[in-house]
Amino acid sequence: MKTPTSDRHRRPKKTGKSKIPNKYNRILTVLAFFGLIITLFLIKLFKVQISDAKGYKEYAVGQWTKAVSLGNQRGFIYDRNNKPLAVNKNIVTFWSVPFKEDENEKEEAKLKREKTYKEIAEEVASKIAEMTGEDSRDVYDKITYESRIRVVPEMELDDYKKFKESMGKVKFRTVLEVEEKAKRYYPFNDLASQLIGFNNIDNVGINGLEVKLNDALEGRAARKVQQLEANMVNALPNQEARIIEGKKSVNVVLTIDEKLQREVEKIADEAREKQSAESVSIIVMDPRDSSILALANTGRYNLNEPRKKPDDVEEEVWDEAKDEERNQILFDKWRNNAISDSYEPGSVYKVINLAAGLEEGKLNDKMTFSCTGSIDVFGRTLSCAEHMAHGTQNISQALNNSCNVAFVQIGNILGKNDILRYAKAFGFGEKSGIDLPGESLGILPTNPNFIGPVELATMSYGHGLAVTPIQMANAICAVVNGGTLDKPKVVLKTVDDSGNVIDAPKSVVRRKVISTETSEHMKKLLESVVRDGHIKRSRIEGYRIGGKTGTAQKIVDGKYKKNAYISSFVGAFPIDNPEFVVLAIVDEPRSGIAYGSLVAAPIFQDVAKFIIDYYKIPPASEVSSVQNEKVQVPDLKDKTMGEAGLELADLSLSFDTNYKEYTDESLIISQSIKPGIFVDKGTVITLDVEVKKDDTILTPDFKGMTRDEAFGLAEKVGLKLKIEGDGLVKEQRPEADKEVKRNSIVELKLGD
Repeated sequence: MKTPTSDRHRRPKKTGKSKIPNKYNRILTVLAFFGLIITLFLIKLFKVQISDAKGYKEYAVGQWTKAVSLGNQRGFIYDRNNKPLAVNKNIVTFWSVPFKEDENEKEEAKLKREKTYKEIAEEVASKIAEMTGEDSRDVYDKITYESRIRVVPEMELDDYKKFKESMGKVKFRTVLEVEEKAKRYYPFNDLASQLIGFNNIDNVGINGLEVKLNDALEGRAARKVQQLEANMVNALPNQEARIIEGKKSVNVVLTIDEKLQREVEKIADEAREKQSAESVSIIVMDPRDSSILALANTGRYNLNEPRKKPDDVEEEVWDEAKDEERNQILFDKWRNNAISDSYEPGSVYKVINLAAGLEEGKLNDKMTFSCTGSIDVFGRTLSCAEHMAHGTQNISQALNNSCNVAFVQIGNILGKNDILRYAKAFGFGEKSGIDLPGESLGILPTNPNFIGPVELATMSYGHGLAVTPIQMANAICAVVNGGTLDKPKVVLKTVDDSGNVIDAPKSVVRRKVISTETSEHMKKLLESVVRDGHIKRSRIEGYRIGGKTGTAQKIVDGKYKKNAYISSFVGAFPIDNPEFVVLAIVDEPRSGIAYGSLVAAPIFQDVAKFIIDYYKIPPASEVSSVQNEKVQVPDLKDKTMGEAGLELADLSLSFDTNYKEYTDESLIISQSIKPGIFVDKGTVITLDVEVKKDDTILTPDFKGMTRDEAFGLAEKVGLKLKIEGDGLVKEQRPEADKEVKRNSIVELKLGD
C-alpha cells in the first residue's frame, strides 16, 4: 500500500510567471532606505555648511556676544527761557554674577576659586552696605544668588567712581556686572507734572509731553557690542568692543515759563486749601497765538518718583488698597484735568452766544430784554440766581448781571442752528489739538434736531453742554484776539545741543470764527462786566481788564450732584490789546460759597497781579480809578452770607468769618465794622454767623411758588417736599419760619 504524500512535499503548480525570491526583495528595500538616509544627510550637510552657514555663524556669535546700551540719548525739555525741566543723568546699576561651576575643573581648583569669589563678595557687600545703608548680609545674599539679579538698582555716577576707588585692586567685577545708562531726571520734581509727564524704566515716555513728543525726544541709543567668555559675563581678552552709533535726539523748548508756572501752581494750591475744593485748575495763554504760558492743576506728583504714594493719600488707605486701586489713585494724579475733564461752563458760556448773536447781526446795543427773576419754557421755570429780577436791560447790562432770563431770550433769537453752529466753530465738541495725550471732546449735541426748547434755553446760559478747560480758554482767546481760533501751542521750538534751532513750529490757525469788529465789540462788553458788574474782585487799579464768571452745578455719573458746583472765571488783559487770557476753575468749593465772582475771580486777580509785576506790564493811560476812594460799610445783619458776599464785592470789600460750617443761606448776626463807617476798598470785615447746634433751620415761605420753584428752594436749604395738587403753593405745613431739622419733610398743597 502506498503512503500518501504530505502537502509540503507537493510541487507548486506552474503558472507561467517568474518570481524573485523574498530575500532579494528585502535586500533591495534596505538598500533603498539607507540610500535615502544618506541622501537626506548630504542635503542637510550642504544646507548647514553652505547655504545657511552665514545664519548659523551669526547665531553662534550671538550666543557669546553681548550688546550693552550706552544710554538713550534722550533730548532735554526746557521752558521758554531755557531752564531745564527734564534732563538725563548717568546712573550705574549693579547686577550679580553667579558663581559658575566647571565640570572639567579639578575639585581643588574649584574650591580655591569659590573661596576667592566669596571673599570678594563679602568685601564688595560691605562697601555697598556702607554706601547705601543696607545690611551687608542682605547685599551679600544678593551678590551670591544662584541666578543673575539686581544688587543695586541705581547709583549716581559720582558715587560709583568713589566705590571703584575704594575697591582698589579688588577685582569686584568677578562678582558684579556694572551697567551704565542714562536716566530721566526732573530738576523741579513736581513742577508741571501733569503737563511734562514721565518715562518708564527703559526711558520711553508714557505720560504727558514725554509720550506725546517721544519720537522727537527719544532718538536711538548707541550700543557697545562685546564678545564674552563662556560664563557670559566677562569679556574675551584682547577683544575690543564695537560701538554702534545711535541717532541723536532733539531738545524741546516749551512755551511755558517756569517762574510763572511755579507761581500759578502756588496760587492754585492756596485756593484749593482755602475753598476746601476737590481741585483747582488754572490756564494762562497768550491769545495772540494760543501759546500756553502756564497750565497748573492741584494734586501734582513727583516726576522722579511717579509711582510713589501721593502725599495727600493716607498711609492706611494706600496700604490696604489692591493693585488696581493703587493704579487708579496714581492714574488720577497723572491725569491732566485741564484737558481731560469736562464740565458745564455756566455763565462764562454767555460770552460765546453773545459773540454769535453780534456776528450774525441778530443782536445790537439798542435791544432790550425784560427779566422778572424767572421765565417759563414749555412748563419749566428757569430762574436767575437768587430769583433776582433785573428789569429791563440792554445786552451789556444783561452780561453784567449774568441774567439767565435775558439769555434765554437771546438764545431764542439765535435759534438752535446758530447756537450749535457757533459752539462747534469756537472749538467745542472737538479736540483742540494741543500736544498732550488724553484730551477729551467734551459733550455737545451732534444735531440741531436734538435741541428742544428747554435744551435751547439752558444752552443759552451754559448748561446742557460740557466743555474742557482748554477748550474754554482757547475759545475766549478767539473772542478777544480778533476772532481767530488757533491750535493751542505748547512747543516753542526744537534745538540741538548747541542751541541751534532745528524747527520753530508756526501757529496753526484752525478757522476765523468772528470778525475783527465783533471781537472789538466783545472786548468792550467784557471790560464793562469787570468795571460795572458784580465781579469787582477781579479789578486791578490802573489796568483795563475784561472777564466773565461762571457757576454751574457739578455733574457726576450723568446726574447733577446736590450742593456741588464748578466755579470759574476767565479774564483777558490788557483788554484793549490782550496779551494774556487767564482761566481759573474751582471744582466743588466747600467753603459755603460757590459764586464764581467770590471763589474764582480772586484767583484771577492774584495771577494777573503777578503777571503784571513779572512781565512789567505798564498801566493803561486811560483807566478810571476805582481803588483810591473810600466806601461806606453796609448793614449786613440778618442778611444771608450769599447776599453779603455779593454786596461786599460790589463795594470792593472782603469778608472773613470764624465759622467753617456755613452756607450761602447762613444768617449774619453781627459784623466787626459798624454800618456807615467809611473804609478803604479791600478792607476785610469779619462776620459772625448764626450756627444752630442741633442742625435746625427755619422753613421758608413756599406760598405762591410753582412746583419747580418750590423744589429748587427746598433743595437749596436742605428740605424734602411732599406735594399734592397742581398750580401754585397755597398751603404749607409746617408754616413759614418754623424750626425744623434739616432733611425734614414739608407738605405743600397746590391749587389755582
